[in-house]
Amino acid sequence: MSFWGTFELFTLSEVLQLLHMGRKSGTLDSWNEFDERKIFFYEGNIIYAEAVKYKEKIGDILVKSRAINDIQLSKALKIQRDSHSNKKIGEILVEAGFITKERLIEGITRQTEESIYELFDWENGHFRFEEKEIVPEDMEFVLNISIQNIIMEGTRRIDELDRIREVVPSLEIMLTLNANADEDTTNINLNPNEWKVLSLIDGKRTANDIVLITGFSEFDLSKVIYSLVTVGLVELQHDSVDV
Repeated sequence: MSFWGTFELFTLSEVLQLLHMGRKSGTLDSWNEFDERKIFFYEGNIIYAEAVKYKEKIGDILVKSRAINDIQLSKALKIQRDSHSNKKIGEILVEAGFITKERLIEGITRQTEESIYELFDWENGHFRFEEKEIVPEDMEFVLNISIQNIIMEGTRRIDELDRIREVVPSLEIMLTLNANADEDTTNINLNPNEWKVLSLIDGKRTANDIVLITGFSEFDLSKVIYSLVTVGLVELQHDSVDV
């Protein structure tokens, strides 16, 4: 069985619920003119998701999520090449002691969930579900992702993003420190993520640059910038991007 449609007529939440209730196995492809995502289902549960147009390798995903560093990935890839084995890169990283199996699954799960959450923000696009046999053993990773939690978090993020984008319309925008911050502003208690972002703002980096440096998701960084702008510590250079 296969079915298709557009996100103008069906929400992602409705499609996910339909596949979950029907205990379907197969792949759900979603695409628009800029991007394409694929979600894998096994008996109605999400077991993996990936970007198709800008597909990332497992090792790159782990580096991006700060689960491992570039040096560890390079060493693991060298082990894989030199051994001429069919071992997957995740297995090699665990065996080499660069990451625990639990941290490995946590990093992949986090990145997979972020890939799905971004679909909730699509205002238009197409989807197609192809029912097919999925053999979990043939996949590099099989995750256990709650569809109900995905729907709840994805819906919450959309509501929050509407508010955030009134202040932070784009991550292409340049960030600067507010030179006119008053005394009350300098006494604000910041959490570690806010301090980290604040330390990277130099008037030369965009928000997207900071995403790459920190490994934060676009949503998490947008929340931090929103907070820093709202309290008066950071300003946006609106002439640096078309909004």
